[in-house]
Amino acid sequence: MPTGEHVHSLAVTADGGLLLGLHGGLYRSDDGESWTLAGLSGEDAMVIATAEEGDPMFVAGHEVLYRSDDDGETLTPLSPADLPGMDIHGFAQAPSDPQVVYAFVVGHGLFASGDAGETWEPRASIEVIPRDVFGLAVVGSDDETVIMVGPESGVQRSMDGGRSFQRVLETPSGAGAVDDKA
Repeated sequence: MPTGEHVHSLAVTADGGLLLGLHGGLYRSDDGESWTLAGLSGEDAMVIATAEEGDPMFVAGHEVLYRSDDDGETLTPLSPADLPGMDIHGFAQAPSDPQVVYAFVVGHGLFASGDAGETWEPRASIEVIPRDVFGLAVVGSDDETVIMVGPESGVQRSMDGGRSFQRVLETPSGAGAVDDKA
């Protein structure tokens, strides 16, 4: 296991492998014991969003936004002009439509893309949502229900694609996980 790095995220790939996002890179393991650098050496992989085999996969973080269209074998940097920053602390992919992704951009708010991160539109400005977002998830059978978590703001839910949020749990949180098959 890589040592000396701050662990941010862990994801299962479509082929059953593991991806580990750290301050300093993205690592892969096929057995959970031995790890190799899969890419992004020196970069901060805060969030890994994976879908079914053949769907795009994303890695986001501090000045990091990459997409893979081959289950993580290669990572292509995204630099969309309509995303106002690249310090992304929260990122989520809709299980119902893997082309739909959401990003919480520090200092700017929540943004959504319907074309796998190529173009973005603002959904909720930083003036109307918490500033401490560290986790996002898209839940349900559509791509409009978004969960946002933060260490001070607790758990908040949007039923309108991230345009408005309502606090549903006061419990502080730095991360969340959703089982879309449950």
